[in-house]
Amino acid sequence: MYLWGNINPLQALAVLDSVPLIDSLMVAQVGGQLQNQGLAALLLGPALGIPYKIYAVQAGALALPFFIFLCTTLPARLMRFILVCALANVMSRLLPKAWSKDARYQSLSLIWVLFYAIYALSHQ
Repeated sequence: MYLWGNINPLQALAVLDSVPLIDSLMVAQVGGQLQNQGLAALLLGPALGIPYKIYAVQAGALALPFFIFLCTTLPARLMRFILVCALANVMSRLLPKAWSKDARYQSLSLIWVLFYAIYALSHQ
């Protein structure tokens, strides 16, 4: 996404605007964050529920240093993945022990779907 934003920013930004739950205001907001805060915005923005792909495209479009972008991406993405894994672990422990493995997986899948449905409704 970074490279696409760097090579063809107009096309990459236009495609982002066509992705569900992403609008031109969000794309512009991320561009402003990166211009004002630099790559430090990568660490804070995704915690606010803004898709990381927008940061990647905008970082490329702004020609921010690629190596630093890569080095910043790992901790930026890792924070979210650790949080999601920890929450899944907690939820899994709250499910009845007598449930089968399939029932537990189905319940966790339902929780994931509900989470993203709420996210989608809150971003309309």
